[in-house]
Amino acid sequence: MDGFSKINQLDDDEYYYSEEGYIVFTEKYLLKRGYCCQNGCKHCPYGFKKNEGRITQDKKMKTTSMLDFKTQIQQGIPNELPSKKEVDKTIS
Repeated sequence: MDGFSKINQLDDDEYYYSEEGYIVFTEKYLLKRGYCCQNGCKHCPYGFKKNEGRITQDKKMKTTSMLDFKTQIQQGIPNELPSKKEVDKTIS
C-alpha cells in the first residue's frame, strides 16, 4: 500500500493523531481544503453538526451580503440565503 497515504504531504500543524491512533485534521487543514465534507470533523471551521445534519453556525462568514453568499456557495452550504432586496441590489 505504499503511495496510498498522502499524510507526508501535510504540514505538522494540519493534523495530529488521536489517542486511538486516528488522524485528526486541524482547522487550518480544513480551511485549506476549502469546503465542508459534512462528516462532523472535530475542528470543523464551517460549523457542521453531524447530529443535526446541517451547518448550524459559521465561524468564518458572519455577514449575508451577496458577495459573501457567493463565497459561501463556493465553500459549501451557506447559513442563510440573501434577502430578495440584497439580490435585487446586486443585480441592478
